[in-house]
Amino acid sequence: MSPLPTLAYPYCSENLGGKLSEGTGHGTLDLYPLIHEADSPKGYDNSASVLVNGNLIIEKGSVIEGKIVIMGDFKVNPNSGFVSLIKAEMGSQVIPNNGIDAIIVGGDLAINVPNVTFMEPGYGNIVYKGTRTGYIPSDVTQAFPLDSNSGVSYSFQSNSLDLSEWLNAFLDLEQKGTYWGNMNPNGVITGMKTNTLTFKAGNTNAVQVFHIKAIDLTFYVGRHIKFHSTLVGKTILINVKADSNGKAHVKNLADFIDTTGAGGFFFFLCAFITNIVELL
Repeated sequence: MSPLPTLAYPYCSENLGGKLSEGTGHGTLDLYPLIHEADSPKGYDNSASVLVNGNLIIEKGSVIEGKIVIMGDFKVNPNSGFVSLIKAEMGSQVIPNNGIDAIIVGGDLAINVPNVTFMEPGYGNIVYKGTRTGYIPSDVTQAFPLDSNSGVSYSFQSNSLDLSEWLNAFLDLEQKGTYWGNMNPNGVITGMKTNTLTFKAGNTNAVQVFHIKAIDLTFYVGRHIKFHSTLVGKTILINVKADSNGKAHVKNLADFIDTTGAGGFFFFLCAFITNIVELL
């Protein structure tokens, strides 16, 4: 395979493709704010925040912030602790614009937890191609056709739901992922036997490539991922090796720590890495 043009210059801002690399819609932000609490959105982004080429099943978790596109089934299990879709009580407070299809599901939709909030105080659409079971999130009405001027969120089934643009996005990612996965690693990972993995630059190259197995990201207690100060100003490419079935199972990732030592709500990517982090 010949090298992809988007990788010829490491500071390219659209190397994940037009559907994922940049914010779209009205009111986008060049820099996402740190995680915080707010009653109203601080910015808008109509690009996919969660994009899954298969099924997404939430077993444990509380919120998903941003637009959701699932090619297969989307299910939130009972006792998962889930509370909010699209807008998080504690998050960047950047959500899709009002009135768009904020959740797109190519298969079945099953939200098996009551009183899940959706885009509050905004409004949008939940569209699914299969069947719906379980609960409808609060402030959502099941109705069709839509009244786009009502300021109300809708949930509706559509046999004609067109997912071709997202299929094309995955084809683009597949080609790029193959290329990126064949790049020689130059980054260094230390702390394999501890609960903190440190990613460090192995040379002065602008692009630092790390290869790691999924099992090495999993620890019996919560594992922390720390970025060393040598990565300031670098593009970081992390390839997680899949198994023979093309799957990578990762458990117990607890936190990410930036080069200043800040983690959790204070992790600030753009304060120390001037480019894009890829998790493949």
